[in-house]
Amino acid sequence: GLLKSEVFPLTFKQPNDVPPLCLSTKLEILEWKEYRGTSEENQVLRYILANSKCLRRV
Repeated sequence: GLLKSEVFPLTFKQPNDVPPLCLSTKLEILEWKEYRGTSEENQVLRYILANSKCLRRV
């Protein structure tokens, strides 16, 4: 398995289709441990924030 301290490259390709239903209607709390603020992480975060209609807390 992946150890907590391991760092791995993250690449994000934004989907062209509709976001998953669970993301848009169920996600209320997002806890992202060890967020480093890389360009790739920022892309993922922007996608989540733009598509999570129920998000109450980050």
